Amino acid sequence: MDIPDPALVPAADPAWEAGLDGWDEAYSRVEAYFSALRIRNKLLLSRLVYRVLKNAASLQRQSGGEPQVLAMQAAAKLVAEWFERVLEVKLPEERIAGRGRLALLLADMPGRWERYFLAEPPWPDEFVEKMRRSYLNAGPKFQKRTMTPRPIELSAIVTGASHTWESLNRTPIIRAMISWTLVATLVTGLVLFIW
Repeated sequence: MDIPDPALVPAADPAWEAGLDGWDEAYSRVEAYFSALRIRNKLLLSRLVYRVLKNAASLQRQSGGEPQVLAMQAAAKLVAEWFERVLEVKLPEERIAGRGRLALLLADMPGRWERYFLAEPPWPDEFVEKMRRSYLNAGPKFQKRTMTPRPIELSAIVTGASHTWESLNRTPIIRAMISWTLVATLVTGLVLFIW
């Protein structure tokens, strides 16, 4: 389904109204996604969202589907492809990795280079260098480790507290006094807190 021009669609058409809700939600989700990447320029943000929605509309014509889902898939793919070109690194599963977001922030993309986000090359050399330098390489490969359980060592305080509590069980009067003192302290603290 194309994103129709509202002036060309009758307002009473229920199919249009149903489609509008889906595309409105798609717009909101994509806008929130780019805002999370700290794109603050409203004009740039609107252009990027429209670009993604246009790609999502073309996907919907080909395969159908919910506009919200297609729009987020199109946004993730667009950002991942841009990152791959700028960083010259293949990102996993066509999605923006946490390291890519970190590279954006460390390179101060939202502050100095916002207009180059999702833009076609050429990019400023300083921007590309900062992005590549700030992109953190993965650590060592995951290695399976085993942990053997060890007995818990209780400190002297825990052991002493346990011994004290057991002795309070033998002396109900002292236990009642401590309990009532705690209750009175809590009530006094609550009354003072409310005032």
